[in-house]
Amino acid sequence: MSIDYSKSPQNKFPTAYEDAIAQILAIIADPDLPIDSNRVVLCGSSAGGNLVLSIVQDPRLRPKITAIATIYPAVDLAEDGAAKMSRRPDPSIPDFIGDSYADILRLYLESAQTPSLKDPRVSPAYFPDAKALPGNFLVIGAEHDMFCYEEEVMAGRLAGMIGGVREETETGWKAGGVRWVKVMGQPHAFDAFPAKAPITEASRVATVEAMYGLLSEWLVGVFTAGVPA
Repeated sequence: MSIDYSKSPQNKFPTAYEDAIAQILAIIADPDLPIDSNRVVLCGSSAGGNLVLSIVQDPRLRPKITAIATIYPAVDLAEDGAAKMSRRPDPSIPDFIGDSYADILRLYLESAQTPSLKDPRVSPAYFPDAKALPGNFLVIGAEHDMFCYEEEVMAGRLAGMIGGVREETETGWKAGGVRWVKVMGQPHAFDAFPAKAPITEASRVATVEAMYGLLSEWLVGVFTAGVPA
């Protein structure tokens, strides 16, 4: 199910945060919906990825969630955009957000909230401990995205808290209930915007299909064995 939370700049933080929690709780509690309320996974990309990682820490929602899947989320809003951009492997490849990052923050947050950018409701990379989180995470980043580095750092912190032996995979690594996947050769929002060149577009489409195939396999693993596939 897809939820439609209030958007900025008309509705600044924490409106979207509270909207998402209220809607998800309503969905889980609705007896007329054909869902298993004991097996609930939240999934979001970009701003939605930030949001699902943030709201799952809320005590109203936390006990009801089995797992989180997130695609190229912004997870550390406390770090400035220049530092994020400096870690990208190829500066010649445009970034979807890039120079607009500071403006996006201003659209989402009131200026009075700037000192609180390490609030885990805003920057989920600063979650306090594993007790505030479910045991299964799939974190997907894109190689040329300015958020890729902070996503892997967060995934590593999650793995350290949840526990498990780290194992390298073809697309990244996994440890216990945490799986990190780096989609190579792609920028932020690569699954949403077609490439101009036909050959590049064919490669992008194949990459998107592979990513969602991996996501599906991971879900099967979570639901059947309790750990990611």
